[in-house]
Amino acid sequence: MNLSNFRKDVSSKIYERGYEYFEDGCIADLQELNEGEWLAEVEGNYDDYTVEIKLDENNIKSWRCNCPYDGAICKHVVAVLLSINEEKKLPKSKSDKKKPTPEWISIIDNTPEKELRSFLLDYAKKNKNFQDELIINLSKSPKEINIGKYQNIIAHTFNAMAGRYGYIEYSDTYAAMHPVHNMLDKADEYISSGNYHEAFSIAAAVAPECIEAIEYMDDSNGECGGTINEAFDIADRILNECNDAYLADTIFEWLLEQVQDKTYDDYGCADELEPIFFRWANTPVRLKLAYQFIEAQLTKHKGSDDWSAQYHQTKYLKYKTELLLNEGKKDEAEQLINSHLHLSDFRKMKIEQALNNSDFESAIAHIEAGIVQAKKDDYPGIVHQFKDQLLDIYKKLKGRNKIRELSKELFLENQGDINYYRSYKNTFEPKEWPAKCEEIIQKITKRQVKTFWGIAFQSELASVFIEEKMWGRLLKEVQQVNRIEITDRYSKYLKNDYPSEMIALYKNSILKYAENTGRNIYADIVGYLKTLAKFKGGKAVAQNLMNSLLEQYKNRPAMKDEFRKLNW
Repeated sequence: MNLSNFRKDVSSKIYERGYEYFEDGCIADLQELNEGEWLAEVEGNYDDYTVEIKLDENNIKSWRCNCPYDGAICKHVVAVLLSINEEKKLPKSKSDKKKPTPEWISIIDNTPEKELRSFLLDYAKKNKNFQDELIINLSKSPKEINIGKYQNIIAHTFNAMAGRYGYIEYSDTYAAMHPVHNMLDKADEYISSGNYHEAFSIAAAVAPECIEAIEYMDDSNGECGGTINEAFDIADRILNECNDAYLADTIFEWLLEQVQDKTYDDYGCADELEPIFFRWANTPVRLKLAYQFIEAQLTKHKGSDDWSAQYHQTKYLKYKTELLLNEGKKDEAEQLINSHLHLSDFRKMKIEQALNNSDFESAIAHIEAGIVQAKKDDYPGIVHQFKDQLLDIYKKLKGRNKIRELSKELFLENQGDINYYRSYKNTFEPKEWPAKCEEIIQKITKRQVKTFWGIAFQSELASVFIEEKMWGRLLKEVQQVNRIEITDRYSKYLKNDYPSEMIALYKNSILKYAENTGRNIYADIVGYLKTLAKFKGGKAVAQNLMNSLLEQYKNRPAMKDEFRKLNW
């Protein structure tokens, strides 16, 4: 993002709120600590928040705010960016005059070193958080791994933020994770300077401490899970860059220890961890450990037919196949694939092999066998994938009858994907099509069901009517359902040919929808009334309907409040 035009990268709602903060003078203190490093205090509704911004000339490199908002960028950051932009536009002399060097920076610059060291030592003795910051930012141990010191810092922070029952609430998650983010930033710096031991010490502390903490933390915004994945990424980067064989083996052993902890899999972090572990199983010793791990996992999930066991079996068998191929053991890998064709992922490997060799006959045979197996396993999604692939092959082979058969099946089975409908239609001559089209319509109509709320709307039927420009039949379908969201969705197709019918339909649908309560309902009605007013002759109907609703629901002040937005 760029400081001068970051508005286009921010939601209009957040930008407007941030602009209000900026206009209201809520930036209590704005300081440029170093070139491009800005710090500000922002007065919020419930508390004051600290915002940190890093710039590279006018490019916004990073930002951080300790408010609980979990979106991409908060209103406090927007307000500070606007303030920085204004500050940078000032003439240099005027800017300097307006913002003198902060007193605390002057004190550091002018205090004798001995006196400053004495103060820091005394302050650190009394302040555990300051001790942690010193360790994170100023450690100098280029050839030693010391995971424990970082684990202690993280544990101390998490314990301090935990509530009465040892749980870290959502509102406290950012503050709890802030020091961890600082550690990971520092690990980046250590990698850049070649201090791989210290960078690994941080990564090796963050992942296990955070996976333990995530079980007693509200991690709805993904802060904790994200840092775990960052820690694995740091380990991967170190392995890519360092030439220290002993350190590399130590990191691989640590990765092995982590993949054996099933908690990472429980929280989705194994998706980042396991590929890194197997990628670095690239020596005889490491390969042996990787194969042993795979066999242990396969044994663990052997004999179970549930979805989870099959998923894990497939995953680890695929890793084993990749390792065999990386070793050049193609025959063993092929044997492994052939013995597990009942698993769709391995069937797909054979299909891919056949297609790469333009062996369409083998590919078709494998797909058809895969469809039979997927139906047996009750995996409709896999059945669809195989049928879709089969359709593509027959299109290449110009097999009209098979294209017709598969396109029709896929359209009727998959909620009216119009591309399948078009594919089916293209296999007929124009004079043949009307009868076949009606056949399709009747098949869909027979599936129509009634629910507690009325007749269920069939979007696939509507898609056919739109494709064939059968506007009268579409109108009848929409009228039959009489739900405002359906009326509104298909209005664009019907308003020109059936304006009076659509006005009546909007009126009836809105009246029915207004039986529900809630400010969000009333806000929706305002939008629907605005749409109704755009029809020829619809403005008067919309105004009368608004007045009628206000009269009918006199005890709904929120409705009255929302309807004021119409300005009628």
